[in-house]
Amino acid sequence: MGIKKFLKDKGLVTLGMKDSSVKFNSIIDEDTGFLTADAVIARTGIQKYLNSELGDEGTGIVGVYRPVGEVTSDKSLNSFVNVPVTNEHPTEMVTVDNVKMYSKGSISNVNVVQLDGESALKTRLTITDKDLIADIQSGKKELSVGYTNVLVQQDGTYKGEDYKYIQTDIIANHVAVVDAGRCGGICSLLLDAESNKNEKDEYNMKIIINGTEFEVEEALATEIEKLKESSEKMEDMEEEVKETEKALDKMTAKYDTLKSEKQTVDKKLNDSASMLNDAVASKIELVTFAKDCKVDVKLTDDNLTIKQAIVKSFDMDVTDKSEIYLNAAIDMKKASVKGAKDSFDKVGTETKDNGTKVLDAKEIGERTIGGNK
Repeated sequence: MGIKKFLKDKGLVTLGMKDSSVKFNSIIDEDTGFLTADAVIARTGIQKYLNSELGDEGTGIVGVYRPVGEVTSDKSLNSFVNVPVTNEHPTEMVTVDNVKMYSKGSISNVNVVQLDGESALKTRLTITDKDLIADIQSGKKELSVGYTNVLVQQDGTYKGEDYKYIQTDIIANHVAVVDAGRCGGICSLLLDAESNKNEKDEYNMKIIINGTEFEVEEALATEIEKLKESSEKMEDMEEEVKETEKALDKMTAKYDTLKSEKQTVDKKLNDSASMLNDAVASKIELVTFAKDCKVDVKLTDDNLTIKQAIVKSFDMDVTDKSEIYLNAAIDMKKASVKGAKDSFDKVGTETKDNGTKVLDAKEIGERTIGGNK
């Protein structure tokens, strides 16, 4: 499959294109004889092409839309600088191998201007070929730009005109002087017989503000266009800020939700840890008490089994007894043990001989608690 057919099947067609543009004043240098002319070499908006020019079948005419972002992009502007001027379109793109054959001049710097409500690329075009200058003086005045681009197949409407493709990735190759270009007589060189001097030509341009057309000097029109472009960029930036704020709001909401969920999980983990600590402490306390009661149990035994073993050591029947019953029996045992210990501790602090002597351990052992001895 050829690359052209592949791109066409994918909705992208790469083609060499031709286009005409509006022209301005010209100067013939007295020393060199070179002709220099103002020209607008590309513009935005709709251009009409035959189906065959776009690689489509049929003999109809279709619209191709040139967005301002593509025509005036840095990539597009830079590609036009210093491209060669040719006499008619060559049968091939101009390259280093054939430029000597086809080049009859060149164009210089490129600026963005406004013409009839569309953005356009204005340049200065210099013809260095004597025969082509003679042809121009004889009436050959129209221009056509040869370039490559990528066509994106997309139906739409621009200023009431339908289009089938959008033109992107515009790369200029040459500017041809032709007998008849795509734009007709509108797209032709404006030759001024009175301007055969090295002077800067002054002329007015038309701009449209809020639907009203004004004629102003080129410098002012250029400044107004810059302001308009800055305003458009600002609008784009404001829209981008709005979208960013929306995204930030969503991220903030998500962050707050995750933070709340984390707090809930942390609380559950803390509660679980606390419960686990309490359970471990209770288990250790229970096993310790069992050992105090001379009951042989293991730490791995469940609490109910340990409690049953302890209560059995009290010579109590645990058959069908609930855990509440077992707990009560154990608590009573603990209380009685504590009472006995408290009594022993109290005895250990008694004195005799009018409080001058503390009873020693032997005397405490020999003494009958509650007796007179």
